[in-house]
Amino acid sequence: MNYFLFFALSGLILGYSIVIGKQASKGIKNDSDYFLSGRNLSFFKVFMTILATQLGGGAIIGTAEAAYSHGWKALSYSSGIALGLIFLSLGLGAKFRKMNVSTVPEIFKKTYKSDTLRTFASLLYILSMFLLLVAIGVSARKFALSIGANSNIAFVVFWTAIIIYTTTGGLNAVTKTDILQIIFVLVAFSITFAFLPHKFTTEVPLNINPTLATNVPWINWLIIPCLSNMIGQDMAQRCFAARSHKSVPYAMVFAAILLVIATSLPTYLGILARGIKMPVFGSSVLIEIVSSLTNPYVTSVFAAAILMAILSTADSILCALSSNISLDFDFFKNSTTEKTTKSSKLVTIIVGMSAMICSFFASEVIPIMIVSYEITISALFIPIMGALILKSPDIRSAYGACFTGFGVFLYFALLSSYEYRTICCVLLSALVFIFSELFARKKPSILP
Repeated sequence: MNYFLFFALSGLILGYSIVIGKQASKGIKNDSDYFLSGRNLSFFKVFMTILATQLGGGAIIGTAEAAYSHGWKALSYSSGIALGLIFLSLGLGAKFRKMNVSTVPEIFKKTYKSDTLRTFASLLYILSMFLLLVAIGVSARKFALSIGANSNIAFVVFWTAIIIYTTTGGLNAVTKTDILQIIFVLVAFSITFAFLPHKFTTEVPLNINPTLATNVPWINWLIIPCLSNMIGQDMAQRCFAARSHKSVPYAMVFAAILLVIATSLPTYLGILARGIKMPVFGSSVLIEIVSSLTNPYVTSVFAAAILMAILSTADSILCALSSNISLDFDFFKNSTTEKTTKSSKLVTIIVGMSAMICSFFASEVIPIMIVSYEITISALFIPIMGALILKSPDIRSAYGACFTGFGVFLYFALLSSYEYRTICCVLLSALVFIFSELFARKKPSILP
C-alpha cells in the first residue's frame, strides 16, 4: 500500500470539504438554513446525500467480513437498508416532508399534541445517535489500524475535519461534501473492480461452509436496518430538507438501487477471500484481498474510499444529532436568530468532540450499533408509523406503544439475550397501539 497516495487523497478531499463548508456558511441565516438547508435540496442532492449516509463502514466493511464467513447472505444487511429506503419511497418519506417539521420527535408534538412524548422521543434519539456516532468513530480508528496507520493522530485529524465543515456549513455543507465523497467512493470501487483478476470468478471455488451460512441472523440483518432507516433522524432530515415532497420517493429508490449494487463489490471480495483461503490476522479482509490481487496504488485508492465512506456517514449522524439537541429543546428560545445559530454550531462542536473522545474508550462496533438501533425502534417505531399513516391517532395509543416497547427493550437488555428481541418489542408495541386505537377512544383523554 502506498501511504503517501492514501494520505494525499484523503487529505485533499477533506481539505476541500472544509472549503465547501466555509462557502456553505455564507447562506446561513437561521437554524432552518443550518439544519435543513433552507428546505431547498434538489432531487440530485437528496439522492446523493442519502446514498453517502447509507454507504458507510457497516455496509462496506461489515458486509465484507460477513461475506467472508457466510457468503452472499451477507447482502441481507445492505438489502435491509435498501428495503427501508423503499418503504420511505412508498409515501412515508413524502409524508415526512408534508408535515413541515424539523425533527422526528416534533411529530409527537404536532400529531399527538404531547410535549412529554416529544421530550421522551428526543432523549431516545439523542442517546441512540450518540452511540451510533461513537461506534462510527471506533470503526474509523480500527480501520486506520487495519491498514497499518498505528498512530491515532491521523484519526483525530480526519475526525476534526468533519467537525469543522459540518459545524461551519450545516446540512448544506454535509450534502455538498457527501456528493464529493460518494463520487470518489463509486469511482474508486469501479477502478478496483476493473483491476481485479476476474478469472477468479470461475477458477476459484466460492463454496461457503453450509453450517456458517445457515447460522446467519439474516432476519435481524434485514429487519433492524430496515426499521431504523424508516424512522431515522438522518433520513428524515433529508426528507424535511427536500425542495418538494415529490422528489423524495425517487431519491429513495435510486439510492436503494445504487446501494445494493455498490455493496455487491465488498460482498464479492469477502467471498473471494474465503475462496482462496486468505488468512486475515486482525486486518481488514477488504484491504487484504485488494492488496493481494491488485497493486499498492489501487489498494491506496480503495482504502481512501472506505475512509471517506465511513466519514460521510459520521457527518450525517453528527448533523442529525445536533439538530435534535438544538431544535427539540428550547434552550435558546429567547436569543436572537444569530445567537441561536451560533449556539447550534457550538452544540455540533461539543457533540463531535465528545463522540471522538468516547471512541477511545470503546472497542466494540457492532454491539454498540445494534443497541443504538434498538433504542429508537423498540419504543418509537410504532407511534411514528401511526402518526404517518393514520389521520388522527389517539395520544393514549402513542403512550402505550412507547412505554410498552421501551419497557420490553429494557427487560431484554438487562435480563435476556434473546436473538429476536427487537422484533418482539415492535410486535408488542404494535399490539398495544392497535388495542388502544380500537377501544381506548371511548374514554376522554387526560394525558398531557
